[in-house]
Amino acid sequence: MTNLFKKSSFPVAGAAPAPKAVDLTLHGLSSRMLDLDDVPALMSLSYDSAVEMKVPHLYCPEHNHDHLAAILERGVSFGVCDVEDRSKLCAAAMFVPIDAGIAMLKDFESAHVFIRPDCRSLAVVRVLFGAVRRYSNETGRTLLVHQVSYFDALAGRTTQTERVQRLYRWLDMDGSYGITFACRPLAAEAAE
Repeated sequence: MTNLFKKSSFPVAGAAPAPKAVDLTLHGLSSRMLDLDDVPALMSLSYDSAVEMKVPHLYCPEHNHDHLAAILERGVSFGVCDVEDRSKLCAAAMFVPIDAGIAMLKDFESAHVFIRPDCRSLAVVRVLFGAVRRYSNETGRTLLVHQVSYFDALAGRTTQTERVQRLYRWLDMDGSYGITFACRPLAAEAAE
């Protein structure tokens, strides 16, 4: 049995060879695979996300560090940076192996997609998901990109859904294979 959580030279032990070149350069931006050295930069992106969602009071640096490191150790992650400074991340897409309950699959699902607010552009998105697409093509693995903002969902906000769906279709991603429903406490039951 292959242990998909064990770190190897390839993000997931087993059948697929390492991709030849996931790096992609376009519009002065460059993509690259991320590793544990990128945890501080990812923590910055994660904190920016918490601020944008108006929940910085929930941000726990220790938890965030351990969480991001675990994803990097067991999955595959991509970053976008300026060609001149490859250490400063503008965006990241982080994926983990799919645990289907009955088996660990060779394919991946998104854990996080971060784009720094001051870096948001179609060029950044194109480079980020171009790297994801190239990795998928070169390794024969499917990467599922989930569209769930936990804090928007918990607050009952759906405004981002249509905008993000249009973007993913523009990027030539096929289909929408699921929907997230929220089971909220009823006001009367919650008060008891």
